[in-house]
Amino acid sequence: MASGRAWPAIAPAKIAAMNNDHRLALAHAAFRRADYTTALDLLAPVESTYISNEGVLALIVNAAQQCGRNETAIRALEHLIRLKPGTDQYRRMLSQALNRSGSAAQRSGNDTDAEAFFKRALAIWPDNADASFNLASAYARNRLPGLALPLWQQLHARLPNDTDVSLELADCLSALDRIDEARAVFST
Repeated sequence: MASGRAWPAIAPAKIAAMNNDHRLALAHAAFRRADYTTALDLLAPVESTYISNEGVLALIVNAAQQCGRNETAIRALEHLIRLKPGTDQYRRMLSQALNRSGSAAQRSGNDTDAEAFFKRALAIWPDNADASFNLASAYARNRLPGLALPLWQQLHARLPNDTDVSLELADCLSALDRIDEARAVFST
């Protein structure tokens, strides 16, 4: 539980001189008091030391997500998946992080990177509805309804009551001159 006490920042030179056990102890303490930036500052420079330690990697992921440092979270999640390839939770988390990176790339106008992130997210976790929606939307914005259609159809099959998905599917079908099918989306 956070105490509300302001903890002094640790000078970078002091961090660099610490041994890894001391860094880890301080990072755990920082995380417990919700000082996620300090936890990351302590562990990120020596992350490669901990690539076989699930607990430390999970701490890095959680702290990175709390700080909005998505690239750090992605890197640690990739290590976790190599360490524990059958852990669905890590695959879902990595897919979500990749989707966030895709959304950020899209907001900055980098559609090529956005599309690559969305595809990677779906390759890691095919059931990521947000990544499917975002990739289909990217295709639709780039006037590629033939690529968007299978994604909209899959989403509609999984989320038949989602109005946004239904509208996008109907719009995509219309763009492909499949007007009767577009009308049928709302008649079921």
